Amino acid sequence: MKRILFALMSIFFVFTITGCSNNSGSNRSVEAPKISRNIKSEAVDVDIYLDGTYSMGGYVNFTSSTVYEDAVKNIERTISTNWKKGKYTIYKIW
Repeated sequence: MKRILFALMSIFFVFTITGCSNNSGSNRSVEAPKISRNIKSEAVDVDIYLDGTYSMGGYVNFTSSTVYEDAVKNIERTISTNWKKGKYTIYKIW
């Protein structure tokens, strides 16, 4: 029992001494991350594809404005507001 206790204490002592050394490389300097600057272009060309199949009938043929319809309007508004030369083309898929 004394041998096991001595062995465990020795292992604990070795790990304590080697784990707490100052030569672990923590004094290395770390480079700062490079910050990239994104520049917004003046022109954008967007293709919008709308699903016009029969299965979409319940989503777009509603008496009031739908989320689907609002999404298309918001895309159009975003393009015209944020880009001077914004161009979009809407394609309807049958």
